[in-house]
Amino acid sequence: DYLHSLGKARTAQVQKDARIGEAEAKRDAGIREAKAKQEKVSAQYLSEIEMAKAQRDYELKKAAYDIEVNTRRAQADLAYQL
Repeated sequence: DYLHSLGKARTAQVQKDARIGEAEAKRDAGIREAKAKQEKVSAQYLSEIEMAKAQRDYELKKAAYDIEVNTRRAQADLAYQL
C-alpha cells in the first residue's frame, strides 16, 4: 500500500507539472501572438504615415507648379494685351 501511495503522489506531481507546462506554453504563445499583432499594427501605421507624407509632398509640389503655370499664363496674357 505504501508503494501504491508513492506511485499516486508521483503521478499527481507529473500531472501537475504537465498542467503547469501546458499553461506556460499557452501563455507564451499568447504573448508571442500579441507581440506579432502589435508589430503588424505598428508597421501598418508607419506605412500609412509614409503614404500621407508622400501625398502631402505631391500636393505641395503640384500647388507650386500650378502657381508657376498660372503666373506664366498671366504674364503671357498681359504681354499679348500690350
